[in-house]
Amino acid sequence: GMKIRNSKKGLTFLYDWPQIFAILFFMLTLAVSLSIQSRNFSYVVISLIGFLTGRFMYEKSSHGGSIFPYYIVLLGGILGYMAGTLYVFKSIYNTSLVFVIFVVTIKVSAFAHKNGYIA
Repeated sequence: GMKIRNSKKGLTFLYDWPQIFAILFFMLTLAVSLSIQSRNFSYVVISLIGFLTGRFMYEKSSHGGSIFPYYIVLLGGILGYMAGTLYVFKSIYNTSLVFVIFVVTIKVSAFAHKNGYIA
């Protein structure tokens, strides 16, 4: 059978992967949002990210198991995007709107998948 070596690195990655991916998603979404100079395009991009996230979370939750680790990754992603948005547009309003659009599109996407509007 498989032997699990008590290597610190292997075990820490097993438990720390959400934090590792949260940092990666933070950097990725920060880079994306910093490259967007148009408010409207920024809203379109975060809507797409929200819809994809809703689909992903629906898929994960329908298979059982904990989806909590994915929330940590999501938090890193949305914080990165919001940080970039705040830096580019210097506006709490735009940054807050990005967050609201993200949450709403996740909910709409999850609802649409759950109720069979989207396969």
